[in-house]
Amino acid sequence: MFDNLKSPRQILQYNLFKGVTDWTNFKQFDYYEKGYPFLLVLRYPKFIELNLQYESPATVKVVQNYLHILEHEFIGLEGIENITSANGEFTNGIKTVNYINKVEQAAGTFTMEFRERAGMPITKFNKYFLTGVKDSETQVKHYHGLIDRLRGQSVGNGVQGPTLNSSLTAETQLEFEPGVDKEVFTFLYFVTDNTMSKVEAAHLICGAQPTQAELSIADQKKGEIDNATLSCQFQGICLSNDFIDDKAQACLDIMRDPNNSTSSRVLVNSTKFAYREASRIKAEGTTYTSMGDNVNSATINSYGLTGGTLDSMKVNGTVEEHSIGTSKAVSSNAITLSNE
Repeated sequence: MFDNLKSPRQILQYNLFKGVTDWTNFKQFDYYEKGYPFLLVLRYPKFIELNLQYESPATVKVVQNYLHILEHEFIGLEGIENITSANGEFTNGIKTVNYINKVEQAAGTFTMEFRERAGMPITKFNKYFLTGVKDSETQVKHYHGLIDRLRGQSVGNGVQGPTLNSSLTAETQLEFEPGVDKEVFTFLYFVTDNTMSKVEAAHLICGAQPTQAELSIADQKKGEIDNATLSCQFQGICLSNDFIDDKAQACLDIMRDPNNSTSSRVLVNSTKFAYREASRIKAEGTTYTSMGDNVNSATINSYGLTGGTLDSMKVNGTVEEHSIGTSKAVSSNAITLSNE
């Protein structure tokens, strides 16, 4: 147990705070630091995935942005339930001795804070999810028309579209059946040490569902200008064991892999970061050029700064090949996640 998590430093040789403390030996003060959480979206509701091909571009954009925000603007989570115990007792009628006869970890509610964006993708997604699971007026589960569309049709056992795939065997062709299994998220939540290279704790959050759409974000008064922070609440069950710890460490290793040039990579050294505007600059000989969003091969000033096409640059840490009007990302190691 605990083999796949960061191992504590051996401190048996130190007196610590018993008697005189050796304040000259800082190796003994190896305390846990909080503040390095990550959330990976392993699965999102199947009914939403299957429905995307029928939805408008505006709805598709809301779903895509919501999933991206969950991972990339995640700053923390509250609600991990403690493992607790319940007691039995021995008694002779006069004196009672308690003993632990039950240990459990209850399912709970998890809260994550996000700053809502213009266009309200978080609020819109939660409303889309909740009203698809149960219509707020009729209490009917309709998945925004998906159930009617797929009635009597077959879908693959894996990530297949809603249309019948003739290449699937009879065993893998299943009639679409609405149910809770089509309505849940699965998250991998883990926290790391302050080097962001070792997992301190990991939890698999299963059966997760957002429990509210904060339409109250529209409660406003003229002249009170501010950003809106949302407390997104999910209900679900939290699981942890050695297998989950191992998977979390494997994901973290990919995220920190210097050969990973995908968006899953986490860059921690800002002194080496290729900021977008600096990446636009190309110096050759006695001139330097740059291609900005509002520049089109036009001379900017007497120093020779002109617009042009950069052959290659790094944008937000991701290596890309660029030409005018096109962009092609260089693929490398990535965390591949399915939504079965």
